[in-house]
Amino acid sequence: MGFAVSLDTSGGFLGRDALIKQKAEGITKRGLVQIKLSGRPVVPMLYHNEPLIRYGNLVGFHRVWCLRSPSWCVSRLGYVNNAEWVTKEWLATGRWEAEIVMKRYAVKVQFGPWYDPENLRVRN
Repeated sequence: MGFAVSLDTSGGFLGRDALIKQKAEGITKRGLVQIKLSGRPVVPMLYHNEPLIRYGNLVGFHRVWCLRSPSWCVSRLGYVNNAEWVTKEWLATGRWEAEIVMKRYAVKVQFGPWYDPENLRVRN
């Protein structure tokens, strides 16, 4: 909801305090994440809707955009779900895999972008 409302609205709005708390803690039950698949000599191509697995349990799917870079990796966006909360810690502590054509590959996931997450190249 943070993209659709202004937290500085005079008079506030219903749910403002909860939204501020979620934004500060980075918590939600569903999260849009960056997914990175890397390896050599062959990095399989991700197409659409491949399952995203954490510790053997289906938690989401790859959704949009695919990029093969010279650094032997494929980057992708996807949604993950968790009954509790999707937090940075939850993403960092899991053993993540993507299932591509009935074979599982290790992947890394995070909220922010893989390349220049601090936007330093743009600012300089």
